[in-house]
Formats: sequence, structure tokens, C-alpha cells
Amino acid sequence: MDADTVVHAEAVGVVATSWRHTTARAVADQVPDPQLHSHVLLHGAVRRDGRLVAIDSRTWLQHQREVGAAYRSELARELATLGFSVQRGTGRGERYFELAGVPQPLLDRWSSRHHQVQAAIRDRLSVTERDLRAVIAEGGAAAADAHAHLELLLANGQLAPAEERLMGTITRADKVAVTAADLDEEWQRTARAIGFRPERVEILRHQQRQPLTPAAPDRMLEALTEFDATFPAREARAVALERSAGTPIDDALQPLVELRDAGEILRLADGSGTTREHRARERTTMSTAERVIKHRITALDLAAIVEQADRLDRELQGRGGRLSDEQRQAIMLACSDRQLVMIEGQAGTGKSTALTGIARAHHDAGRDIVVTSTAAVAAERRRAIFTTPASTLATTRSPRSRPRSPTARSASGRRRRSSTTKPHSPPPANSTPCSPQSRPPARG
Repeated sequence: MDADTVVHAEAVGVVATSWRHTTARAVADQVPDPQLHSHVLLHGAVRRDGRLVAIDSRTWLQHQREVGAAYRSELARELATLGFSVQRGTGRGERYFELAGVPQPLLDRWSSRHHQVQAAIRDRLSVTERDLRAVIAEGGAAAADAHAHLELLLANGQLAPAEERLMGTITRADKVAVTAADLDEEWQRTARAIGFRPERVEILRHQQRQPLTPAAPDRMLEALTEFDATFPAREARAVALERSAGTPIDDALQPLVELRDAGEILRLADGSGTTREHRARERTTMSTAERVIKHRITALDLAAIVEQADRLDRELQGRGGRLSDEQRQAIMLACSDRQLVMIEGQAGTGKSTALTGIARAHHDAGRDIVVTSTAAVAAERRRAIFTTPASTLATTRSPRSRPRSPTARSASGRRRRSSTTKPHSPPPANSTPCSPQSRPPARG
């Protein structure tokens, strides 16, 4: 083996240095808010033969959520040991925890850095929307792409994850030199002004509280598929740690083992996991699709379809865009005698635009519009776009209740094409449980 050969192997340990910090980044000229966190520098990984080797940094980055969840869970456990009551399921995606009894005004006051980043994100969204509208108003070759980008921005209402991280970086202020005594004095003054005094802290430490136990398996299953129908094993472990914050790590992961042994968590051919319920729904969907594609239904009136497509095209032209031939073809096909039409394309290629025209045509024909998704968040986004009631894998009647239309559904794909009638093949039937445990990787 030469010096240029890289071998990936599981590590049995790491060599690291840790620094404990107690303040957040300062905002403007105010004293930094209290924030307990640690900075850890990984020097190297220990291989099974005892040799110190380089760390595969990319894999550590992929496990960032899991590592962060383990850190917060241990922090919650130590706070519970001190007597505090831990409130789980707070923050974005219910990934965090708070100490029960701390006044919300104080939490808000000591979240200055969070508010600063969120304000920067809102400003960036406003600027991006303004710039896109300017490009659309000018017309030209770039207008269509700008309109597609604007449509995606308005539907999601958020920046891409990389841009959000950038907002956190560019808003960082220089560290302020403040003594521990100054910090303690300012923090106590702030807390007292809100009515939170030292004696209140002691009361919180000795109040009656429920012991922390691992989250119920059914609650964990719900969280696993909140955003996607499938998940990697590391995300499953992160969810288990977040939902069971404050319990020992092995205990927090035990429900995953139980769910695996009970067949509630399945492993797919590509190594990702899903739940038995989602897999059953998928098979039911595929079985239904195989039946409905064999039969034709009554197509909508051709003139009515063209009228809706032209209406949508005029709206797009008013914003500097246009309805592409492929989008128009998708609208015509989804309003034809086909019971099942798949529209496939990458984000921003105009799937939602085509679906808007499809939904309008069917609604005007007196048919119900049913919006479904394997994820609740996606269903809500579709609802906002089509302005019809939405639910996750459920139906909601529209005001005009007549025979149902064929369901048109969008799915993100790898091709730039906006539409295709080729149905997806069912996934392999063989499923094995996914493992909830892993070790840090090493390179040597």
C-alpha cells in the first residue's frame, strides 16, 4: 500500500480538545447573552490497532445533527441531575429543550443572537424577492428562470440551508472583552427586571418533577417521517436523542431497537430507512396505480383546458415569464382521460405552476381537488399554492362537491424535464431493520 492510498475504517476513539464557553456572540453594543456550549477540536482518530490517523471530516459533518443531539441530551441530563425540570420538544422541529419555569420574556431577551440571524434572513428574503421581480419586470431570457425561482421562494418562504448558515456567519460581531463579574452583574440585572431572581432558581431546582424517560415509540415514529418518507440511520438516531433529551444515550436509542425488532422500522435497498406504515401506504399506492392506469375516464372539455392554460400563460407573461410547451403538455395530459399522471422535475422547474393550471381546470369542471403528500410540511406548501384544503395522505372536500378528478401529483426528480407519464417502479420488497448504532469513521 503506497502513501497516496486512503483506507476508510471505523475508529474506536478520538483525540480531541474541548473548551467550554458560557456566552453567545454579542449583538450590537450590548453585553453577550448567556449561552452554555462547547467547542471541540478533533485532532485525530484512534484505529483498532492503536494507531492515530486522520479523521474523515466529511462524515463527521454528515453526522452533525446526531452529534449535536447527543450533546444537548447530555446537557439536559446533567441539568436534571441538578434538580431542574426539562421541557422537551421546543424550538425548530422540536429538536431542543428548555428549563421549565423560566419566564418566556427572559428566554426572548436572552435570544438576541437568534433574533439577529432571523432578521438577517428576512432581509435577505426581501432583497432576493425584490431582485427577482426586477429581473421579471425587465423581461428577456432571464425572466423565465427568475419567475421559477420566485415561485419557489414564495412557496417555501425560507432560504436554502447554506444561505441560512451564511446569515449566521456574516452577522457575527467581534468578540467583546468583558469580565466574568461584569457578565454576572448584567445578567442578574436583566433577570431581576423580568422578575426572575436567584431565589426563583432555587425553587425551580427543588420543585416536583417527572423523571425523564425515553420517548414513546409511536411519538418517535411520527417524528421520523415528519419531513420525508425515508431517512438515513443517523437521522433516526438524532430524532431518538432529541425526543428523549435528558435520558442516557443508550436508553434514548433503545426505542429504535424495539421498533426495528417489531418490524416498525424497515431498511430499504439503498440503506435508508422507512416505517412499516409508510411502506404499507406506498404498496397500496402502487397497487392502486397499477389498477387505475388500465382504465380511462371522461376527459375534460378541450376548450376549457386550453382556456385555463392560456389564462395561466397570460398571468406568467404579466410577471415576465411564460408557460412552456412542456408545462402546457402536462396540463393537457392531466386533464385527459388518463386516471394517473406523474409530473417529475427538479425544484424550480415549474411543477407547481403546471399543477395550478390542472387544479383550476378540474375545479371549474366541478370536480374535487385533493392534495396529498408523504410529509405534512409538503402538503401545507401545496395547499398554499393551490389555495385548496390539504391534508397528509387524507382528503378534504372542496366547496364544489361532484365526481372526483384523477389525482395529479408532483415529485422531485433528477431530470430537468417538467413532466413525464412514466410511473415510478415499486421499491424492492426485501426489507431488513436498520441499525441505530454507529461508530465515528477514520481515515488511515
